[in-house]
Amino acid sequence: MRARFIRLGEGMSRCAQGGQAIRAVALLPGVVGAYARPGGGALLMTVPGFGIDPGAIWRPSGPERTRLVLRVSDETPRGVVLVPGQRPAGEAVTDTVNMLCSTRYTDLGEGASYQGTRLGVRAAP
Repeated sequence: MRARFIRLGEGMSRCAQGGQAIRAVALLPGVVGAYARPGGGALLMTVPGFGIDPGAIWRPSGPERTRLVLRVSDETPRGVVLVPGQRPAGEAVTDTVNMLCSTRYTDLGEGASYQGTRLGVRAAP
C-alpha cells in the first residue's frame, strides 16, 4: 500500500479555530503511519523549499486604498481584474439593498466561482 499524503490548503486556516483544524488534519497521516514511509505525510506550503528571497519581491505598500470589488468596472476599463482568493458575488454582497442586478442571478452558494467549469460552459470565441 502506498503512503498517504495530505496537501492542506490555506483556506482552512482562515476559519474559526482554523489552526486547530490544521493541527488535527496534520496528525491523520501519523495515525496511519504515513510519516514513517517515503512520500507520506502532510504539507501546508511549499514556498520555503524553492529558496525564494522574499526581500527581492517585497515593496513598500504605499497609501492604503479601499475599493468595493463589485464597483471596479465603473472605473477606467481594464482588460483583466484579478481578485486573488475572492468570490466577489459570494463574499462582497452582504445585504439585498445594495445587491446589484447582475448578482441577483449569481449562484451565491459554495463554489460560485467554479460554476462555469462544473457545467462545462466555455467562453464565446
